[in-house]
Order: sequence, then C-alpha cells, then structure tokens
Amino acid sequence: MGAHILGARAGELIHEAQIIKTFRIPFYKLDSVIHVYPTLSDVVKQPAKMARIDRLRNSLMGKMLAPIFSQGKK
Repeated sequence: MGAHILGARAGELIHEAQIIKTFRIPFYKLDSVIHVYPTLSDVVKQPAKMARIDRLRNSLMGKMLAPIFSQGKK
C-alpha cells in the first residue's frame, strides 16, 4: 500500500498512512480511531468506514444476511 497526499496541511494526514503501513493494520480499522480534532482526519476516516462496510458485505455472514435485509427495501 502506498499513499500520496498533496495540498496544504498534508502533513497532518500522512501519518495515518504511515501508521497502518508500519504496523500492518488493515485500512478499514482507521474508522474506529478517535482523533482529538477530527476535522481533517475525516478525510481518512470516511473511506476507512466504507472499506469496513465493504468488508462486512463481502464476508460469508454478510452474504447470508443480505437477502434478509434487502426484503425490507422492496
């Protein structure tokens, strides 16, 4: 995995990518990290949340439960 962040205050976000790379943490786990000032960190947190949702949907249990939950949407 690699990351590039361009723009003002990019240094406030690049540490997230470095931590998950160094400690081999799955990207989706960043959605549960609590930040003191969560303004810029939400740029990383929202995609991490989507990665967690995708992981759950693609799991065996997620695939088994999908038909049950989709019935209510019809």
